[in-house]
Amino acid sequence: MTWAKIPLRRHLRFRRSPNIFFRLLGASVAGGLSALVFDIFLDLPEIEELRVVTPGLPTIILDQNGSIIDRLYSERRDPVPLKALPRQLTDAIIAAEDSRFLDHIGLDMKGILRSLVNNLRSGHVVQGGSTITQQLAKVLFLTPKRTISRKAKEAVLSIKIERAFTKDQILELYLNQIYFGHGAFGVSEASKTFFGKPVDQLTLPECALIAALPRAPYVYSPFRNPRKALTRRNWILSRMREADKISQEDETSARTSELLLRNDSAQTTPIAPYFVDFIRPQIEKIVGQHRAYTGGLKVSTSLNLALQLAANAAIKNGLQKIRSSLSLPQRQYLQGALIAMDPENGAILAMVGGDDYTLTPFNRTISALRQPGSAFKPVVFLSALLSGYRQMQAVWDAPVSYQGSPEKGNWRPENYNRAHTGRITLRQALAQSNNIASVRLLENLGISQVIELARRLGWTTPLTNDLSLAFGTSEISPLELTTIYAIFANGGFRVEGHGIKTVRDASGASIYDYRPHKIGVVSPDATYILTDMLRDVVKTGTAHLLSDVSGDIAGKTGTTSHGRDAWFIGYTPQLVMGVWVGIDHGSPKIRMTGGSSALPIWKEVYQTAEIGRPYSEFSLPNNVTRIAVDPFSGLMASDECRDTITIAVRKSELPIEPCRANTPILE
Repeated sequence: MTWAKIPLRRHLRFRRSPNIFFRLLGASVAGGLSALVFDIFLDLPEIEELRVVTPGLPTIILDQNGSIIDRLYSERRDPVPLKALPRQLTDAIIAAEDSRFLDHIGLDMKGILRSLVNNLRSGHVVQGGSTITQQLAKVLFLTPKRTISRKAKEAVLSIKIERAFTKDQILELYLNQIYFGHGAFGVSEASKTFFGKPVDQLTLPECALIAALPRAPYVYSPFRNPRKALTRRNWILSRMREADKISQEDETSARTSELLLRNDSAQTTPIAPYFVDFIRPQIEKIVGQHRAYTGGLKVSTSLNLALQLAANAAIKNGLQKIRSSLSLPQRQYLQGALIAMDPENGAILAMVGGDDYTLTPFNRTISALRQPGSAFKPVVFLSALLSGYRQMQAVWDAPVSYQGSPEKGNWRPENYNRAHTGRITLRQALAQSNNIASVRLLENLGISQVIELARRLGWTTPLTNDLSLAFGTSEISPLELTTIYAIFANGGFRVEGHGIKTVRDASGASIYDYRPHKIGVVSPDATYILTDMLRDVVKTGTAHLLSDVSGDIAGKTGTTSHGRDAWFIGYTPQLVMGVWVGIDHGSPKIRMTGGSSALPIWKEVYQTAEIGRPYSEFSLPNNVTRIAVDPFSGLMASDECRDTITIAVRKSELPIEPCRANTPILE
């Protein structure tokens, strides 16, 4: 339809429509502006909120003596006060980001107009107009999305921040909050990331380089784009010279300096990464996940730094020696774990879950289930002591056969050395880790009785319901097995392995205090006599490599078939420590023993760590005494005895008859 053919009435109605159109347009604009104003001021922080605003602070993990062992953070940050920063660094930041920072009220109108003119001349954005205060407002409260609403909120917040804070406070917040690239938030972390030094040791060219980064951390990264980083650094130096913050000589010298960055290999190795992984979920449970990484908490732990460092080195050195002796080229074949605890309360003193956390973060101390081999035998012998057996009582070590299935045939257990002793005391059988004597003892006691005791001691994983139980065929974690040995050390009380002592908030107020609890599960008499027997493992038995070490030490080695698992769990009144060495994935078959592989690692840690030695002796229970007896018959020592040893005996079970020449072994 052409214009000429439109009826006059419709033509006139159309001519009146612009008034309606502009009214509608005006209403829409007014509504839009109202909505925009409402959106700008909706949910803006109040002045009082701004006065207490602080950036997310890391949680500090401390050892038992207050030394820092690690930090937890969502953003890697180490806040420092403004007065601790080099003046050249703050001058460089101001020169780079906001030269009129000390003069404006949060918005720099001259800077905005200058940026607008420069951007129009170039045809694209070449210069920003945001002040340091605006950048801080955006980082603290807003999203990085570029919208009119966000920019308006940023402007309002900037003015409110300027009213709530002094210039020094704003600058301090900014320097500790802003991102510098490569995971570093704040100037302190930037200094360590790029130069490997504390921020107060930065030189002038280093200060200028750090100041070059906030504008575009990826673009000006000296690791990625050293030429662009140098160009911007030198531009900042010229800006500092223009502002009379440095002399011409300083600028010239700094411009010609080389870009000496920290080598990535200089990164520090975490002290106790497996331990921190162990307590991390517990911290999250106590305070919540967000607060655990941003709340500036201080977590005091049970970790002993000296012991942990010794454990780290011993595991690494020990595994390296074993790999070399067995010609195992691949790291993943052979691994190790170590857990050390205070037996009185279960406090974890050291934890190593592998020899290199960066390559193998799997924590074997808590997550690897392994067969303990002969390290299970103390449970069998403790069951015997609780049933009325005496440590000098005799068992029979001779070939034995048990009926098996038609497919597998009869089972004939063997000792490690394939030899047989005949009659042997319980004390000797445990010291020599005699397999056949242990199986016969388990058979006499009953499998169900030993399983029940293992459960009472805290064994949570499935237990083999046959006589192979004596050989330690049931899997368990190093932490759980070491916690069971803590019961032997502390007189019969089950304790919980734990790492956190206290949690305090940023102001020092208490959030959490660990309250240790002990549960009596076996008699002190039986555990002391078992400890006395395990002393002999160290003096004359499979752990004799410790016989030259000072201290009241008891313990047990453990070795599984084909040598895939090697253990030593040793303890004193103040320390229980378990070491496992083994093949992660079940192959290849190698020949290791607890005494030759795990025990040297234990010995190295024990001898090198300063943990309050010399150790005291185990406390003698009221119902137990120590007497000299004939080691073959168990009778009271006399002049006619061929030899004597001192053992622990219940007072109610004291032998009366003295030994005679050629007295037969006690039945």
